[in-house]
Amino acid sequence: MVKICGLFFGLAGCLLLPPGARAQGSCTGWIAVESTPEEGAAIIIDGKNTGRKTPATLKGISCGRHTVELKKADFVGAKKIVGVASGEVVKARVTLLPNYAPLEIRTDPTGAEIRIDERKVGKAPIRIKRMTAGAHTVTARMPDYHDTVRKFKLLPGKRFDLQIKLRPAFGSIRITARKVQEAEVFVDGDGLGPTPIELKRIVSGPHTIRVVKDGYQPYQKKVNVRDGKKTVVAATLKPNFGTLMITSKPSRANVVIDGEPRGKTPLNVKLDPGRHDVVVGAEESHGKVERRVKIRRRKKHKLNVRLSIKTGSLMIDTIPFAARIELDGKVRGRAPLSLKRVPIGTHVIVAKLRGRQPLIGKIEVLEGKPAVVEMNLNDPAKSVYKSGGTKKPTPQAAARRSEAALVGVPKTGPKLAPEHPKGTASPPEPELVPVSKPAPRTAPKPKPKPIARAEPTPRAAAERTEAVPIGVPKTEPDPITSLPLTTKKSAGMSTSDVLAWTAAGTSAALVVTGIVLFAVGGSRDSEADDYYKKYKAETNPVLSNFYKDRFTDLDNQVAGLRTGGWICVGVGAAAAGASVLLFLTGSRTAVHFNPVPGGAWVGIEGQF
Repeated sequence: MVKICGLFFGLAGCLLLPPGARAQGSCTGWIAVESTPEEGAAIIIDGKNTGRKTPATLKGISCGRHTVELKKADFVGAKKIVGVASGEVVKARVTLLPNYAPLEIRTDPTGAEIRIDERKVGKAPIRIKRMTAGAHTVTARMPDYHDTVRKFKLLPGKRFDLQIKLRPAFGSIRITARKVQEAEVFVDGDGLGPTPIELKRIVSGPHTIRVVKDGYQPYQKKVNVRDGKKTVVAATLKPNFGTLMITSKPSRANVVIDGEPRGKTPLNVKLDPGRHDVVVGAEESHGKVERRVKIRRRKKHKLNVRLSIKTGSLMIDTIPFAARIELDGKVRGRAPLSLKRVPIGTHVIVAKLRGRQPLIGKIEVLEGKPAVVEMNLNDPAKSVYKSGGTKKPTPQAAARRSEAALVGVPKTGPKLAPEHPKGTASPPEPELVPVSKPAPRTAPKPKPKPIARAEPTPRAAAERTEAVPIGVPKTEPDPITSLPLTTKKSAGMSTSDVLAWTAAGTSAALVVTGIVLFAVGGSRDSEADDYYKKYKAETNPVLSNFYKDRFTDLDNQVAGLRTGGWICVGVGAAAAGASVLLFLTGSRTAVHFNPVPGGAWVGIEGQF
C-alpha cells in the first residue's frame, strides 16, 4: 500500500513540473549580469522583465540557452545569449551604447524662451548635457520678435551647437516738426513726448502719427512700420495764428491780452484767429488804453498806442526872492514859477542862490490839483510843501516843536514844513539851519501836545531827559519792572539730564520721520500696484514697457522708503532707551514756573 501511494505522488509531481524541468529534471544555474559603462539597467530574461537592475545575480535559472537584454534611458538597448549549466554561475557583461549627445542653444538677442518638441526648457543660452539623439524641433520666443522655429537631428555622442537669430517684429520711427520746436507727438492716440523724438521699438504694422502744437493746424499721417527698419516722419505744421505787434509811447508799457499779462512794449504776440481785448498801460503818471483787435490767420497786425500823461500844476516860490529852480535835474527858471502840465508823482526840487547853501526838497504832484512849494533858504525848517491837501508838519519840524516845548519855548515858534502822506520830504537834515535853544523861563512850562505820526528825534528825547530837573514832574516807575523778583532760583540741570532730554527729543523726531516714510511708502506701493495691473492688461507694447518701467521704479522707491523708515524707528527706539536709562540713573531736573505781577517767567540753569 505504501509503494502504491509513493508512486501516485511521484507521478503527480512530474505532471505539475514545467516542460523544461521535466526534460532536464532539477537542472538550474546562476546568471551574473553586469552593464557598462553605467549601472542601473533593467534586466530582461527571455523577454520577461525580472524587476532587477544591474549589477545583479539571478538564481534558479534553468539549464540551457537564455537571452539576456538590458534597457536604460538615454542608451541603446543591448542583448546577449548565454548558456546555463547545472550548478554553475554564468557571467553576462553587456555594453550599452549612449543614445544622447550634449546640446547648446543660443539666441540673438539673448533671453528668448526655448521650447524643444513643444516642451519648455528655459531661456537662452541653454546647455543640455544629455539630449536624446534623433530629430527634434526647437522654438524660440521673445516679446517684440517673431517666433523662430529650427529643426535638427542629434547624433549619439556628438555635440551640437544651435545659434538662432530672432527676427524683430518692430521698427523705429523718427518724428520731427519743420520750423517748430517741441510739438506734441501722438502715436495711435498715445502721447509720447515733444519733437524731435525717436521711437526705437514700435510694433511692425500700420500706425497713425499725429503732431499738434498750440497756434498750428494739427498734422496727421498713417505710416507702415517694417521689421527692423526706420521710418522718418517730418511734420509740416501750418500756422493757425496771427501776429499782433504792439508799440506804445512811452515804451515799456504793460500789455494785458484777454486778462492775461503778456509783457511790455514793444511786443510781438502770436494769437489765435478771432477777436481779443488788449489793455496797454504805463506807470501811475500815464493812463491806459483799451482796444479790441481782430486777428486773422497768418497775418500781422500793428497796434500803436499813445498813452496820455496825467498832470497837475506846481507853484514854486523862494525866500529870498529869485532863486534858481531845478525840477528833476532840469533848470526851469527863477522863482516865483507857475508850472502847468507837470506829470503826477514825486519830484525833486533844488533851489540855488548865490551866497546860500542849495536847498533840496520833494513834492508830490496830484492829478488835477495845484501843488505849492515855498522854499526858505534862510531857515529851511520854515519851508512849506503842499500837495493840494492839508498842510502837515514834517518829522523834523515836529521834533523841533517838541524840543521847544520841553525847554519852555512858546508854541508860536518857527513855521513848520508840511508832510504829505505819500512821501513828501523836506530838505535833508544836514542842510537845515539849526534853531538856537532859548533860555528857560521861570513861568510854568506848558504841557507839549502830541503830534500825530511824528516821533521825536534822539536829540529831542535827550533834551526832554535833561529838562526833567528844571520842573517837569518825574514819571511813575514801571509797576512790573520795578518790583523785586519773588521767585527762587531754578534748580541746576545736570549733564545726564541734558543728554536725557536730547535723546528723548531725537527719539520722537526719528519715530515721526519713520512713520512718515512708511506712509509715503504705502502710497507709492499702491501706485505701483495700479501700474502693475495696467501692465498686465495692456496689449500695446509701447505702453506696456512704460507701465513696466514705472511700477519697477516705484517698487524700488518703496523699498528705499521702508528701509529708511525701519532705520529711523530702530535708531529712535535706541535713543528712547538711552533717554529712559539716563533719566533713571541721572539727577532729576526741576523746572520752576515763576509768577510775577503782570506776567511769568521760566528759569533753567544748566550745570556741566
